[in-house]
Amino acid sequence: MRDQAARSAAETLRQLAKDAPQRSLWEKIAEAFRAFIDFLRSTVIQWITTILDVISVIASFIFPPLGEAIGLLSGAIDLASAVLGGDPAEIGLAAGGPALDRRRLEVPGHIKSTGAYPVRIKLHPEVTASFNLNVVAA
Repeated sequence: MRDQAARSAAETLRQLAKDAPQRSLWEKIAEAFRAFIDFLRSTVIQWITTILDVISVIASFIFPPLGEAIGLLSGAIDLASAVLGGDPAEIGLAAGGPALDRRRLEVPGHIKSTGAYPVRIKLHPEVTASFNLNVVAA
C-alpha cells in the first residue's frame, strides 16, 4: 500500500512538473489533493470494507445482530465511497443493484482489439440499455 501511494504521488508530481508553465500553484495543489483523495477512496476504503466484511462474518457466528450491523456499516462505507466517486455504475452496484452476468450482455462478435464496441444489456424482457464499450491498450 505504501509503494502504491509512493508511485501515485510520484506520477502526480511528474504530471504537475510537466504542466508547470501553464498552471498556477493553487491549481497544482488542488489537483494533487484530488489525486490523494482518489487514492484514499480507491485503496484505503477498499481495505476498510474488506476488513469489516471479515469481522462481520466472524461476528455473525458469535452474535448475529452484531454481524449484520457490521455488514451494513461496510455497505454504507462502500456506498459513500461510490457516491464520492460519482460513477453511476459504481453507485448502482454499491447500492445493491443487479449484478450482470454474461447472458444479459449482447456484444457483436468477439472483442480482440482496441476500439469502441456497441453493447446492449437486457435488464428485463422489456428493458434494454445500450452503451459503447471503449477498449484501450494497457
